[in-house]
Amino acid sequence: MNNLIAFAVFQETARAWDVRSVWIAIPHGLIWWLFIGLLAGWLAGKMARGHGFGCIGDILIGLIGSVIGGWIFTQLGIGGHANTFLYSLAAATVGAVLLVAGDDAEWQNVHGAFRSQPFPMSKIWPSWSDEMFSRALSDVAVSGRRLAVLSTPSARNSQAYDGRPPCAGNASCVPICPIGAKYDGSVHVNKSIAKGARLWEKSVALRLEKDADGGVRTVHFKRWDQSEDTVRGRMLIVAANAIETAKLLLLSGVANSSDQVGRNLMDHLQKAVLGTAREPVYPFRGPPSTSGIETFRDGDFRKVHGAFRMSLGNDGWSRTGSPQTDVARLIETEGLFGRALRERLFHDVSRQVRMSCSVEVLPNPANRVAVSPLKDSFGVPRPQLHFATDDYTRGAFGPALDVIEDVLRAFGATVTSLDRNPQNYSGAGHIMGTCRMGFDAKTAVVDADCRSFDHPNLYVVGAATFPTCGTANPTLTLAALALRAADHVLSVLPTLAAAPVPA
Repeated sequence: MNNLIAFAVFQETARAWDVRSVWIAIPHGLIWWLFIGLLAGWLAGKMARGHGFGCIGDILIGLIGSVIGGWIFTQLGIGGHANTFLYSLAAATVGAVLLVAGDDAEWQNVHGAFRSQPFPMSKIWPSWSDEMFSRALSDVAVSGRRLAVLSTPSARNSQAYDGRPPCAGNASCVPICPIGAKYDGSVHVNKSIAKGARLWEKSVALRLEKDADGGVRTVHFKRWDQSEDTVRGRMLIVAANAIETAKLLLLSGVANSSDQVGRNLMDHLQKAVLGTAREPVYPFRGPPSTSGIETFRDGDFRKVHGAFRMSLGNDGWSRTGSPQTDVARLIETEGLFGRALRERLFHDVSRQVRMSCSVEVLPNPANRVAVSPLKDSFGVPRPQLHFATDDYTRGAFGPALDVIEDVLRAFGATVTSLDRNPQNYSGAGHIMGTCRMGFDAKTAVVDADCRSFDHPNLYVVGAATFPTCGTANPTLTLAALALRAADHVLSVLPTLAAAPVPA
């Protein structure tokens, strides 16, 4: 095996590692390998986190990374130039990136919380504007605090995984990733079918039927051709989002001894602020958002108003129709065509900046899903939504917008669109609540395993079970709860009766 730069030289003898003196691997001595370590550690930090780790940190990370990268290169048969500068630097940098690419360090002790295990893969690389925000805030206090730009955990591949590619930065993640890098429900639908599950397409659940022994084993459904049918099973799992799940349970008259089904409907309220940067930030290169500011997710201020988080947008002013609307505006108002239009469009769009805030909404039993007297084309009653906001939630908009203005000022951007009216806001589409989880059957619909208190063979899975919503996107939490429920289902299923138990 070729000599590798770092603390040690590896030789392959009966598939074992033989550690020898570093001086064999590094022909130029101590200064040489310190320089390689420093440079590799700095490069890895810039690529993985947008910044280095200081002189000593860069050296240590680079030297450890060189061991990792050198071994990887050797396993891949890339060892013909082991004693050259470029080979040594490449191996050390690759290993150092792998060493620091996980986001555990930056997410440890965020509001006193610590991760119990590493993230399963490295983060999506921060966008250029993310790095610019991070640099702008590194030495500036905003609202009396030092703000950190953190990578946002997401159900999106940063490397090839499970037959799906890594994110390619198409900037078109909504509603479905065009290449499948972002997770969606079809992934596990296809896995289930491959394992023998049956999928009824073009079918609508009408109601669930409760047996005499209290079990819920039958689903009545209607196909798109208007024919009706039933399916039975030892266990039923309802995962139809927080609105349709609640409506189905209410229509069926099940799981509601607590009178909490449909109640405590929640979403995150949002406002967006648009700005123009002094220099290009190159939006539309990556997912709509890859980083955020989590500083205000908790604090004493919550005695007065709601918490909020802020996301840094990579999608320019797309929420107002850009860049299509920019093309129309430049043609209609300035008469630009051809090369002049192209150059002006690039100049304007490349400087577009967006920051958004998501504000927590408290659970309120009066915010609810009910059954409407109106029916859809299948003859099924529609859901009727009752939702109102309060001063506590709306009171977070003012402080959030103050912070965003200060951040954009530190960034050097000019605010071009900001609406301070607390009555004007958008929803995030994070529909939560309506079948809340708890420890008491009198005040909750399901227990900690997402199992109905009223029916031992009925589970509710999804964001409907959230008792509160905080400020974070719900997907990863609902996925974790689904995995928790799956473990419980596997342990309980063999004990359940396939038919009603005689009284």
